[in-house]
Amino acid sequence: MADLVTVPPFGILEPPKVYKDGTTREDAESSPLDILLMPGLGFDMRGHRLGRGGGYYDKLVSRMKTAATSNGLKPPLLVALAFNAQVVPEIPTEEYDEAIDVLVTSTDMVACTERGQDFVKAL
Repeated sequence: MADLVTVPPFGILEPPKVYKDGTTREDAESSPLDILLMPGLGFDMRGHRLGRGGGYYDKLVSRMKTAATSNGLKPPLLVALAFNAQVVPEIPTEEYDEAIDVLVTSTDMVACTERGQDFVKAL
């Protein structure tokens, strides 16, 4: 914990960009991820999610998709874990909202996108 640094704007602790031994920290935006767990307050079966209104994850996912495709890689599969009570008929969306690929609840696994369908079929 002593090595963690405070990062604005929210003062979240995270590892330094360069460790004491000189090793550069791997960054999720530059290192390929297979799966990214997406947080949310609510979800619908089409893969739309309600976050906290800042668009932070949508911006991160957009940057990760751009980086992956420019390097000839697949972007991470976007998966959300939710209680059944968090699943609603429809979540309002904006043009910058990134849809999740797979929604997992205690009773179901829903493929929300074509990529999600391919993933679920492969299980």
